Amino acid sequence: ILPRFTLFLSGSPVLHLSSDHLTFACKQADAERTLTHGFSVFFPLDLNFQYFWKWSAFEDYLLFCFGFTVLCAVVTLLLLDSAVFVETLGSLALMFEAMLGLPQLLQNFDNRSTKGMSVKMVLLWTAGDVFKTTYFVMNESPAQFWVCGSVQIMIDVFILLQVLLYNQDSRVKLG
Repeated sequence: ILPRFTLFLSGSPVLHLSSDHLTFACKQADAERTLTHGFSVFFPLDLNFQYFWKWSAFEDYLLFCFGFTVLCAVVTLLLLDSAVFVETLGSLALMFEAMLGLPQLLQNFDNRSTKGMSVKMVLLWTAGDVFKTTYFVMNESPAQFWVCGSVQIMIDVFILLQVLLYNQDSRVKLG
C-alpha cells in the first residue's frame, strides 16, 4: 500500500503547486544574489523567507498547508515506532503551544502599547494556563508538560505587566 500511496502523492497537484511556490521563492533568492554579488549560484535548499509567505492566492496557501500536512502525516506514520521521534514531536508540539502568546508580547513591546488588546482574554489565558500546569504537576505528568505550562504562565504574566507599564497614564479598559 505504501509505494502506491507515495506514487499517488508524487503526482499530486497539491505537492506540485507547493513545490512551484518553493521554487519561485528559491529563484527569487537567486535573483537577489545575482544583483548583489554579480554571479548566480543556485542552492537547492536556498530559500528566502522574505518571499515565502507572499502567496499569490489564498488557495495556493491552503494547498501548501494540505500538502505539508500530508507530508508530515506520512513521515509520522513511517517513524511512529521510534521513541525518539515521538518524544521529539510531542515536545515540539508542546513548545509551539507554549509560544502562542509570544507574538502578542512582541507586538506590545514593538508598539510600546497594549491598545486594542483584550485584558480579559489574557486573564483567561493565564487562568487556563495556571489550572492546566497545576493539573500536570499534581498528576506527575512528564516534565515537558509542566515546563511548557510554566513558560505559558510566564509569557502571560509579562503581557499583564506590559498592560501595567504601557497604560500608566490612562485607565486600563478591561474589555
